[in-house]
Amino acid sequence: MTRLIDGASWSRRRCLAALSLLAMPSARAQGDAIRIIVGFPPGGGADYVARLLADHLKDQLGVPVIVDNRPGAGGVVAASVFLQASADGRTLILASDHMLSVVPMTIAKPGYDPARDFLAVGTVALGETAFAVHPHKGVKTLGDYAAWLRTHPKDDVAGIPAPGSAPEFIVALLAKLLGNTLRPVPYRGGAPLIQDLIAGQIPAGLATAGELFAHHQAGRVRMLGLTGAKRMPLLPDVPTFGELGLAGLDHSTYLALFTRSGTPAPVVARLNQALRATLEAPKMREGLTTLSMAPLHESPEDLAARRDRSAAAWARIIKSSGYMPQ
Repeated sequence: MTRLIDGASWSRRRCLAALSLLAMPSARAQGDAIRIIVGFPPGGGADYVARLLADHLKDQLGVPVIVDNRPGAGGVVAASVFLQASADGRTLILASDHMLSVVPMTIAKPGYDPARDFLAVGTVALGETAFAVHPHKGVKTLGDYAAWLRTHPKDDVAGIPAPGSAPEFIVALLAKLLGNTLRPVPYRGGAPLIQDLIAGQIPAGLATAGELFAHHQAGRVRMLGLTGAKRMPLLPDVPTFGELGLAGLDHSTYLALFTRSGTPAPVVARLNQALRATLEAPKMREGLTTLSMAPLHESPEDLAARRDRSAAAWARIIKSSGYMPQ
């Protein structure tokens, strides 16, 4: 009995200590810091979102918030660092549906289980993946692209940000829809892919709508289709894949904050509250809009349900493709 009481007391002390860290500014708390791990290098969209979050969360939580970039293997490197953290709410990870839904199904031993190891804090934003082409003469729709591809069979390639990523499976679905061969060409991220797309070094590719938005507006690339259940307000001229006849891609991509499983519920609630206030800040919303992302605050429970729905959707797509985990 004594051991049980001691264990309960320790658990309460751990919770109180974590909550004190997340309290408003104090001389002691200012010496601590909260870390947001990002599985992508500085300068990319996820890094930009993480830095926006850090800048606003520090005011809400009263402690410094730092961004820790750990790029590599589609988030596997970041996850391995995250798993070494204590379950006290001081280490967060900005995760995408790719890290949580696609990687565990395409890598034989990713080293983590999203449902077991990642405790939901709250959703940050929704975004879309877009299929785009170099602005070839006459190619304004997916139908135009299919016709162009038939007369240019050697150009049946589409760039993707990484091998085994969600865009690779979208390429396979597009090939079936178009009735053409279409081969994915892996890049090291969206930025070099888009550079080659603009230069005409590759005729087509998939990247986030946020990465492509300014180039689409300037006519340097042309987006032909988007994931998601409905058209984006910023891109009313670009149809969804569902409108084009491509089923199974009616779910948006997302970015969300998670902490280590085992973190006390009051600490998670405090983090979610701070995230809500952060997402209501005008500069935060403006920053997300520049990436063509829609701010979205959800409870930890709603985020966990979103993660599970996304995983189920990608499981169906990946299984139907015949892809074998590497």
